[in-house]
Amino acid sequence: MKNIPMTQETKDAAQQTRTYNLVLQDEVRPAVNLSNSVGAGVAGGLVGALVTSAIDSSINEDRAIGAFGVAAPLLNSTLDLNFRKLIVEEFNPVLISELNAKDTKESAETKFLNDKKVKAQISTLKEGEAALYLFTHYQFFDNFKVVLFETNATLFVAKKGKVSVSKPDYRNSFTYISESVGNGGMDSIRLWNDNNADLYRTTVNTALTEIREMLQHDIKVAQEEACITGTRYTRFNALGEFRSVGKITEREGNRVQIRDNNGSLVNLADNLLIKELPKECKA
Repeated sequence: MKNIPMTQETKDAAQQTRTYNLVLQDEVRPAVNLSNSVGAGVAGGLVGALVTSAIDSSINEDRAIGAFGVAAPLLNSTLDLNFRKLIVEEFNPVLISELNAKDTKESAETKFLNDKKVKAQISTLKEGEAALYLFTHYQFFDNFKVVLFETNATLFVAKKGKVSVSKPDYRNSFTYISESVGNGGMDSIRLWNDNNADLYRTTVNTALTEIREMLQHDIKVAQEEACITGTRYTRFNALGEFRSVGKITEREGNRVQIRDNNGSLVNLADNLLIKELPKECKA
């Protein structure tokens, strides 16, 4: 998904913003290797939403059942954790203060909107109106050692009485990757689940706070951003682990924030850093 940066013109034009904050899943997805056949459709669509049903259908049934079996103790311990409520509590103040959101909900949406429905909504925007689509997914990776949270944000704005239904005015993604826990499999699930899943619950709250801060930083126009050093690093998507390149913009303890070369923001533990690339900061 290509980044489209926020501009002052876009912010000024968004005098009133409709919001659609989507979380399709009821619980964290287990660590499952997906078929390569879904690679082209992982993050398609106008709003970059992961089409969960398409991904689920591509997973080998035996592997999926086995993965849910491993995760079952944690899933059972966190039935009371309302991710959809937590995310709107974290995001709504930013949407109201930065984008003049007027219709924020008390819980995230659950219904996926296809491109046809999104275009129909966008086409009704009038001068001064905007539509913001947020989509968040979260999943275990690396045999349950880490959990990833990712939010895609896409904004359409009516400018001078016109709005493009095919090209957003702003778009980016924000990713939080937890620190590695345990040796994988049941050992990692046991640690995530100890003390009524205290570590997992804390990680969820921390991830949402960090993503909210990344989103707020990104939609503020002309924010200065440090470049500590360039880096090659490991990250994850729906198909598993891959390497990417970006600039470290913040460092706190053993965690860093990276502006990936595709424009997205990623917050992760420094053990996922592979190699410093100082020349990236001189570009």
